[in-house]
Amino acid sequence: MRAILVDTLRSPAVSALPLGLALGMLTRPGAVFENFHEPLFRALLSLLMLLTGMEALSRMAELREVAHVYVLHGLAAPFRHGLPGLAFGLAAHHPTDFSAGGVALLATMAGSRSDVS
Repeated sequence: MRAILVDTLRSPAVSALPLGLALGMLTRPGAVFENFHEPLFRALLSLLMLLTGMEALSRMAELREVAHVYVLHGLAAPFRHGLPGLAFGLAAHHPTDFSAGGVALLATMAGSRSDVS
């Protein structure tokens, strides 16, 4: 057990953690995000969108064969996922006094299946 604890404490990730915490407390992490991470994120996101669009264009013939399945899924999926969200929201409404707006929002978020929501 002692060997495991010593190896854990000597690992690079654990030794970098206090250094990262100290840097976060002593510096302005927001400035690092604004000056470095945000432009890099936008550039990589633009590159991802470009590559995704090029891949989709190269597979347009394949898409024409299965487009009807995607259209049906796009029309049915919000209901298929939103109705359980609505049921859960209504079930939570009675014992917890969940608001009607909260029920509607939960059903909308479940129906959208978005990573952002």
